[in-house]
Amino acid sequence: MQANNHLYAVLRSTSLAAALGLAAATLIGCGGGGSDSATGSNAGAGSGGSESVADAGSLAAEASGWWATATKESGLQGSIFTSTKDDCRAVNKNLYALKSDVTVWGGPAGGSAAGLIPESKYYVQVTNPAGTKVLGSSLYGNGTAKTPIETNAAGEIMGCPVLTDIVWRTSAKGTKGYDDTTNNGDEYKVWVSLNADFTQKFTKTDSFKVAERDAALPPAPITGSITVRKFYDVNVNGLKDAGEEYLDGANGWLVGRTVGTSYETARTTTTFTGLPLQELSVWELAPDETNWYATNVFVNGVSGAQPVVAAASGTRIMNAIGATPAASGTTVDFANVCTGAGNSQARTIGYWMNKGLATTHANQDALRALNLRTDSGALLYAAGETLSADALKTWLQGARAKNMAYMLSAQLAAMQLNVVTEKVMPGDAIFAPSVTSNTYVSGFASVQEVIDHAVDLLQTGDATKAAPAIRQDMELVKNALDLGNNRSNFVQPTPCTRTFSNTTP
Repeated sequence: MQANNHLYAVLRSTSLAAALGLAAATLIGCGGGGSDSATGSNAGAGSGGSESVADAGSLAAEASGWWATATKESGLQGSIFTSTKDDCRAVNKNLYALKSDVTVWGGPAGGSAAGLIPESKYYVQVTNPAGTKVLGSSLYGNGTAKTPIETNAAGEIMGCPVLTDIVWRTSAKGTKGYDDTTNNGDEYKVWVSLNADFTQKFTKTDSFKVAERDAALPPAPITGSITVRKFYDVNVNGLKDAGEEYLDGANGWLVGRTVGTSYETARTTTTFTGLPLQELSVWELAPDETNWYATNVFVNGVSGAQPVVAAASGTRIMNAIGATPAASGTTVDFANVCTGAGNSQARTIGYWMNKGLATTHANQDALRALNLRTDSGALLYAAGETLSADALKTWLQGARAKNMAYMLSAQLAAMQLNVVTEKVMPGDAIFAPSVTSNTYVSGFASVQEVIDHAVDLLQTGDATKAAPAIRQDMELVKNALDLGNNRSNFVQPTPCTRTFSNTTP
């Protein structure tokens, strides 16, 4: 609007009432435009917005020339920045030791740059960087210094205004200065505005940092962390031995932690941070594959004495333990193993029945020591007896679980034949949850330990009349031997495939 300079000169020499009328008429005829200046629409005037915003009449009463420029629809151009008392015009001095070091200056940065509106008065406030809390404002003065910044004919701020001298604290409006920022990074924002509302269009801002605080920041809440790892327990002893690998990175395992009702998951090895210093649950998710087992879990190297755990049907967590994060860090280690064929070349009852190899002298001697039972519960071998190939085949073929001792005997015979023909090593570990082992963690036992336990169970005589608890034990051992003869419950020498369709607990 080219008429502005002429309008400004006329208004300076006109009475207030005439000036207001002429300004309004001219603005209506010229329209408006321009771009926004401040980063926020309004930080609010006063503490909690309790101060009333000056109306048009009170603003006009400040100075006869300023009202015309304050209401121009062209918007506020130019720029402001903070600096120091030693060199008020130095740009980008945004880090200060003391609040009393901070000055504000503005105007053209170069000959071609637009300055602030010339010969005008400006309100000032200091807020947090988001502009949501006023920390100090020139509006809190005694009514005579509400517009402490003025510009010269070039649009430059006159003098070198120190912020602590031109604003009053929000918390104590009769005291010069500004309150501490609510920002933990010690950041502030200064606002310079033609408008007591600090409206965006008529406002310029600049951010700065001050190390000084009226009161020390409250200590940050102390939190802790938990690092979760998982290793492959290849020798099934529940310990992390040399050479046993961690399951990391893309091949890691989905683990998680729960605090209250919130949880977080990640792939091992991982560290969960920012945790409250109270016991929480750390867990490993169950993979889609059902041949994985948890053999132990450690918190800071101390065994949780966990038994073998396989995820229950329909659940997503395989194993969990309570752990307390520490500021220095807590470590949880899960030990796991999987089963399959292993290095075994085991053969089933059907193989031995059809091949007839069970009738060799050495094999019959091995079978004779097993307390094998018939369907009636009688011993299969009388003292010194040797069975014909047909008799042994008929016995194997007729095995039924109606008499659990008979079915156990048949699976036991097949496994014994696998051992004596070296298709299976007697020290190989298999999943056998009912057998106590002297070598492996609870839930696993050597093939020989399972054989010995089966032999002991078959010493009960007429097993058709065995107590229910003994029959149940017989069934569990029979199942372990059956899986072994089918090469499916041997500990694998390397980690198996693991996939996770379910990624939440």
